[in-house]
Amino acid sequence: MMLFWCIVASVVGFLSGSIMYSYFIPRVLSGVDVRKIGEDGNPGSTNAIRAAGPAVGGLCMALDVLKAFCPVFVATALLNIRGAYLVPVIVAPALGHAFSPLLGFRGGKAVSASFGSLLGIIQLSRVVFVMAIVLAFFTFVLVIRPNSTRLIAGVACAFAVALFTEPIFSIKVAFSLIMLLLLYKHYSNPDAGENTVSLWHYTIDFRDHRLHLYKV
Repeated sequence: MMLFWCIVASVVGFLSGSIMYSYFIPRVLSGVDVRKIGEDGNPGSTNAIRAAGPAVGGLCMALDVLKAFCPVFVATALLNIRGAYLVPVIVAPALGHAFSPLLGFRGGKAVSASFGSLLGIIQLSRVVFVMAIVLAFFTFVLVIRPNSTRLIAGVACAFAVALFTEPIFSIKVAFSLIMLLLLYKHYSNPDAGENTVSLWHYTIDFRDHRLHLYKV
């Protein structure tokens, strides 16, 4: 019976994740194609904010989180899916967003959907906070640009931390698969711009094999 509900929850999660709110809502409300706004051509909430403004973009981001959160939360809290059966349930919504059949399997980079999936297991694990804290560190303290490089660095660090801190093996596996998915999506479709690293108001520059800090 657990296998049956695992399959159902995974399929529902994938289909829910494949609904590209950040593409369809700006298209309907503002008449814009978010894939033509950003240089990365990503149909995600960041480009939705750029294309349609913070109100519409914020709605898209919230829905991208919820579309992953709801099926995972129902599967864990109501259907009580546990163990190895939990792995595909957690990964499915992020996978659906990344490879949405509604956009010819060319979906988004799955950051919001990944957060949603990990929030869905909040009653079992706090691993979502590992991802949030690490990405916040690389956003506000040791600032890495562009966005794709920051995500790659953050995901790699979060992956390493979770391997040692997450006690539930199945969640550790699911988290690792989601991190690998994010690495693939950001490495294969990077944002334009020069890679830079800044510490608060200082830019870190490695010249002549020495570390230089200068105020920006």
